[in-house]
Amino acid sequence: MSPAIGMSGYKFMGKAHTNAYRQAGGAIGYEHTFANQAADLLTAVAEGRPMQPDFDDGLKCQLVLDAVLEAAASDRWVDVKKPS
Repeated sequence: MSPAIGMSGYKFMGKAHTNAYRQAGGAIGYEHTFANQAADLLTAVAEGRPMQPDFDDGLKCQLVLDAVLEAAASDRWVDVKKPS
């Protein structure tokens, strides 16, 4: 695979996602996150490794978000709960 292939001003930087449809410095759109997620999953399966992020990562993120809501509602610092 070539390290950089021009395609209508876009560059493919040797990865199956993200840079395949981005210009340098440009933001990706909402729909691109799904293409990235699919590419990450397929790459993990092909390489025989676990998918990241996984459920535990999502749970930890949700616990942080819960703490943010609690802190905002109570106007005080709160501890982030540990996953159980």
